[in-house]
Amino acid sequence: MRVGVGCVPFLIILAIASAAPAQTVVESRAACTNKGEAYSLQQRIAGCTAAIAIKGESAGNLATSHLNRGVANGNDRQTALAIADFDQAIRLNPNFGDAYFSRAFAYSRLNRHDRAIPDYDQAIRITPTNAEAYFYRGNAYVTVSPDRAIANYSEAIRLKPDYADALKLRAIVYREQNQLALAIADFDRAIILRPRSADLFHHRGNAYADRSDDTRAIADFSEAIRLDPTFLGAFNNRAIAYRRQKKLTEAVADYDQAIRLSPKLAILYFNRANALADHLQSDRALADFDKAIQLDPKFAVGYLNRGNLYRKMRQHVRAIGDYNQVIRLTPNDARAFYGRGLARAALGQRREAAADIASATKIDPVIASQYH
Repeated sequence: MRVGVGCVPFLIILAIASAAPAQTVVESRAACTNKGEAYSLQQRIAGCTAAIAIKGESAGNLATSHLNRGVANGNDRQTALAIADFDQAIRLNPNFGDAYFSRAFAYSRLNRHDRAIPDYDQAIRITPTNAEAYFYRGNAYVTVSPDRAIANYSEAIRLKPDYADALKLRAIVYREQNQLALAIADFDRAIILRPRSADLFHHRGNAYADRSDDTRAIADFSEAIRLDPTFLGAFNNRAIAYRRQKKLTEAVADYDQAIRLSPKLAILYFNRANALADHLQSDRALADFDKAIQLDPKFAVGYLNRGNLYRKMRQHVRAIGDYNQVIRLTPNDARAFYGRGLARAALGQRREAAADIASATKIDPVIASQYH
């Protein structure tokens, strides 16, 4: 059984032992088993249903027919029906590892990891060398126990050293745990296995960026873009790295391309506005903040940064209006209170300014050292 990320492990199709000679029985079993992928999902389901109805069928054959029908229902996105068939397969054959594995995946599809993990446990108990079971159990553990996720990915890799998907996902968890050297090492191995994966270069670029190695990050984002010229995330993240290197022309060019690829994504205009503001191109920056807020009227940080820019431009009334919007959307944002306090102070509203600064400091005692 070989499956990868995004693949449906419902692809397990087992052969049914033949006993009855009738042509209809043979045809039903052929459709249910579906060797060579010759039958449609509906033909497979109908074939398995007919095979299940065969009188005198052995428990083993019935279990296999239920598994195969569950596989077909799962591939047809009929997850509840798939689980019912896997239940039947397990009832008929309590040591049916493939049925536990497929039911676990079905539960994972429903985000019922509490039900999926015990089934993966059973699949591993029955077949301890099943690398895919460790891999998918790792996926189920990601949100509840990253350490267990890493342990499962590691076992999958031990059993299958060229398991690129397991290397990739272990690297992602390592990165989330800020274990950047381990993450990069896994991305390195995965890239050797899949040298034309733009996604892997992009992920490794993010890990380098987390380590403040913008030169290597840019190189990886550039390779991702070379492999996939429509890779929105790579353009955006390369632009962020260029901005940190104070390379405005390159950063803006990348944001321009990202916006061409996704012209209705507010965050892209926001990011380009920040880059332009860094280099004192205030009018262009304001136009981008305006566009970001137009696309997403609840974009609190868009109002915040536009307010900051208005304040730096000494347009304090407009700045206060934006800080008011931030506070309305996110009432505990110390930055908005502090910025509004500075703007009110500039307008001579000393009492209101002092109240805002006090509110900001209550929320975040070190806001004064962080806010610009």
